[in-house]
Amino acid sequence: MAVEQSLKLNIFEIESNFLTGNSGENTDNTEERNQLVDLRSGAPLIEYRESIFSPFVEVTAYLVDTGNTVQSEDGSDSAIGLLEAGYCQGTEKVFFQIEDSNGIKINLANQDGEDLRLASVTSTRQGFQNQTFIITAVSKEAFDNTLLDNRCTMQYSGRISDIVSGILQHDLKSAKWGGTYFDETMNEYHEWGNGRYPFEMLLDLQQLAIPIIQTEDADSALGKTAGYLFWQTSERYHFRSLDKLFDVTDKRIKRYIENKKAEPNLPEGFQGKILWSTSTRSIDALAQFESGARGGRLYVYNPLKESEEQCYVKDLSAKDSGNGIIAGKLLPRINDEYRDENGDPVLTMRLTSRAAVGQTVKGNETIEMQVEKTGDPNYEVQNIFLQATQNYRQKMSVSIQITIAADFSLHAGDLIYCEFEEMTTSKTVRGSRFRDSGIYMIADLCHYGDVTKSFTGLHLVRDSFGAKVTEEVQAFIDDTG
Repeated sequence: MAVEQSLKLNIFEIESNFLTGNSGENTDNTEERNQLVDLRSGAPLIEYRESIFSPFVEVTAYLVDTGNTVQSEDGSDSAIGLLEAGYCQGTEKVFFQIEDSNGIKINLANQDGEDLRLASVTSTRQGFQNQTFIITAVSKEAFDNTLLDNRCTMQYSGRISDIVSGILQHDLKSAKWGGTYFDETMNEYHEWGNGRYPFEMLLDLQQLAIPIIQTEDADSALGKTAGYLFWQTSERYHFRSLDKLFDVTDKRIKRYIENKKAEPNLPEGFQGKILWSTSTRSIDALAQFESGARGGRLYVYNPLKESEEQCYVKDLSAKDSGNGIIAGKLLPRINDEYRDENGDPVLTMRLTSRAAVGQTVKGNETIEMQVEKTGDPNYEVQNIFLQATQNYRQKMSVSIQITIAADFSLHAGDLIYCEFEEMTTSKTVRGSRFRDSGIYMIADLCHYGDVTKSFTGLHLVRDSFGAKVTEEVQAFIDDTG
């Protein structure tokens, strides 16, 4: 298996904001058109990025312009540079398609211009014979999100996952709303948009969402876990539960190995080699205690209740076993002196919040009905706030960065299995079962390269150390090999 593989840049074009003809000025002549310029001639270095923390994708290109890019309009047979011709002023349509050695494509070259817009031009350097600069293009929705006409101003009522779908379709007006990967939510939300940006409201809603799952004790997730992520890949939007993201059920998970063997052949069952890696165990026990990630007490104040009913108290301690989703062998365990009589972590933070009550809007209720139900909660604060905080912190306490040969089938939010060599003085070196090996989620992804070579850089996260060697996980490893 070759380590260095070329990146096939099938399409990389930018469309001028000006119509051709008439010295580049706007014209009413319907026969005129916006000119496309192919950016591949400068053999650009490409970076394509996705992240579970970003609602849009990003393409960065490092270009060298020798002044032979755009045909000059002075009647001569000469050419001029891209910037000289008036391109790269921002908001231009960008058409982009790359392909890896296995024929897998990332296609952002929709001819209706629904994919990318030029966001920025930076680091312009003028030399005697060339000009070097960096351009960044982002999803069209990143610009659409800022439009005043797209603000969230209506009343929203219903299940959170349904509201998310409605915002993508009706407020953001994204052509990709229909392909969104949703995890349905258990809880509802009833509120006005109050002029929020669509992305702003979606990111607010992800913190309030409770998934429809059963926890390890076969109970409902209500009151035990919360927290979603909203992001975009080249294929679709995702609104996913943190817990379901780490569930391996019905998922085919690619396997990658890091070893010092020079031969290109891989052990049976692995799809690629880890060319480079660095590990970060990001647990900060003191910060977790200070933030209540291990255990906290929530006081919910309801000003609409009688004095003796105004305050609701909720205690929540994190379990050593997490939420019963895939985890490593060595889950972080705190000292027994910081546990109560039941063995649960002691409480370390007090959080006070106002109950989510007030005049809400549910469906087609009349004003009278809304006023009558003013004391009813919009959502149960005690079932969300502490649970989401603990979930976000626990799921990403271990972090690894790796580089592999370019693989465009991978996306942010996917799970992969990584095998690392055991750190030992033993003559027989085998895969580590206690250090870093195991299943991870892709938090951030960057495909990068040029016409000579290409790689995929991955930032991986999970909640624990080591590979949990159970019959279920071993069967999974065997099946997915």
